Amino acid sequence: MINIGVLQEDGSTTHNIIKDVFKYRGNINIDLVNRSETAKSKYNIIISDKKITDFDIDKILCSEAIVVLNIDEKLKCPIKFLNPVKVVTYGFNSKACVTVSSVANGAYNTIQLCIQRSISTLHGEILEPQEFPINTQSKNILNVISAVTTVILTGYDIQNLNSKLFV
Repeated sequence: MINIGVLQEDGSTTHNIIKDVFKYRGNINIDLVNRSETAKSKYNIIISDKKITDFDIDKILCSEAIVVLNIDEKLKCPIKFLNPVKVVTYGFNSKACVTVSSVANGAYNTIQLCIQRSISTLHGEILEPQEFPINTQSKNILNVISAVTTVILTGYDIQNLNSKLFV
């Protein structure tokens, strides 16, 4: 079972996109994690924004978890993890692991997503730098980037993403 936690101020879009991708797979659990509640699970992947510094994230992470962070947000202080984690960044920043190289507007947005450096999935598969198109109706491009980044970190085949419409 893969447990994914969405710990974001505006996480409902990210949460809904990920749930839609995995709606027919029974081995993936996706939760919106409220900062004031006790987490329901230990998570393999946590998606977070700049507010991670005011939340004790270590208590909800599995060993060797992946934390997906928005690199565009300035942090109030450095993030320190008690246990080893992989950090994968996303955003419009040129230093992000996953970013956007272009956006074409039409009936829906076509985003050219770019993996800028090799990243490892939960299962240890190495994803080499590459670009691929994503279609979305969502106006919040950052939520789409964080959701798609999370989906590919579970080992979901990137080629299957090309035909999906993310809403």
